[in-house]
Amino acid sequence: MAQIRAELLGSKKRKIFCLSTTANVANPPLYFTSIRETERTIAGSAMFSRGERVAEVVAGFAGLVDLLLVDTEVKNSITDLEQRVRHCAGATPVYGFKPNDLTVDALDAFLSRKVPDLRGVTVAVLGMGNLGGKISLRLLERGARVQVWGRNAARVRSIAQGLSLLAKGSGTIDVSALPERCLEGAQVVLGTSAGVPVWERGWAKKIQGLVIDVGNGCFGEAGIRELHAAGMEVYCLNFMPGYRGFLECFEATEALVFGLGRRSVSRGVNLITPGLVGRRGDILVDRLENWTRIVGVCDGTGGVLKNDEAAPFLERMKVHD
Repeated sequence: MAQIRAELLGSKKRKIFCLSTTANVANPPLYFTSIRETERTIAGSAMFSRGERVAEVVAGFAGLVDLLLVDTEVKNSITDLEQRVRHCAGATPVYGFKPNDLTVDALDAFLSRKVPDLRGVTVAVLGMGNLGGKISLRLLERGARVQVWGRNAARVRSIAQGLSLLAKGSGTIDVSALPERCLEGAQVVLGTSAGVPVWERGWAKKIQGLVIDVGNGCFGEAGIRELHAAGMEVYCLNFMPGYRGFLECFEATEALVFGLGRRSVSRGVNLITPGLVGRRGDILVDRLENWTRIVGVCDGTGGVLKNDEAAPFLERMKVHD
C-alpha cells in the first residue's frame, strides 16, 4: 500500500483509487493491482475477497486521491462495500462503477476486431456468473449461437431463459450439462469461471478457433499447454480499453453536469445546455458562456424542431446578436 501511495503522490495527474470485490476464489483476501495511467489520470486499485481490511485501505487513500471509485456489484460475501467506503471516506468524493461491465465492453470491442460478424458463429461460454451472463447477452444481441455451461445447472438455465427474453435478434442460447459438450463445435471459447480451472485432457480437439481467458485462470496451466501444443493462441483479455472508455464517459458526464443551465439573453431568447429539457423555442447551445455552436431549437418535449419550424426562433437569435 505504501508503494502505491508514493506513486500517486508523485504524480501531477488526477488521482483515483478503485475498490472492487472479486468472485475469483483463487485470490487472497486483499491484493493491490498495478497502477493504471491514462493521459489525464493515475489510479491505484484494491481487490477484496473478504472485507476485514476495507476501512484500513479507505483510510490509506481518502484525502490523498481526488476521488474513490467503488465496485457496486456484489460478487462475494461483501454485500455493502459502497456503504463501508462512504462511511470512511470523509470529504473525498465516492462514485460507484461496475468493473465487470468494463470487462464486457473491452471484450466486445476485442471480438469486433477478431470476429467482425458473429451471426451464426458458435461461441462457448464456460462460467455463467455475473460476467458470463453479461457477455452472453452481448453475444446474443450480435446474433451468435451461444453455448453456456456453469456449475449450478438450475441457475444457469434460469439465466439463459432470462437472457432469451431480453435479447432481440437472431442469436440463440443453449445450456450444456457438461463443459466438454459446451465446447463442441465452438469457433470462439470464452473462459469466465471464477478462478477454478475448467479443463480436461483432449478438449483442445473440440475447439475450432479463438480462445480467450476472460476471467484469468479458467483453463489452468495444463489446458494452456494443450491449447498451445494444438497450435492455438490463448488470449488474456486486457481490461484497459474498457477502463479508458469508462473514464472518458465519466469525465464527459462530469463536465455536462457541472455545465447544466439556462439563461435569458433577451426578451424571447433563452439559451439552454444539453442535458436539460427546454421549453419550445429555447436555443440549445454547446455551453452557456462563450457558446460556439447552436445544437438546435427545443421542441418542448426533449427533442429539437425541424429546420422550417426552428427558423423563426433562430431569426430572433440573429436579431439579438
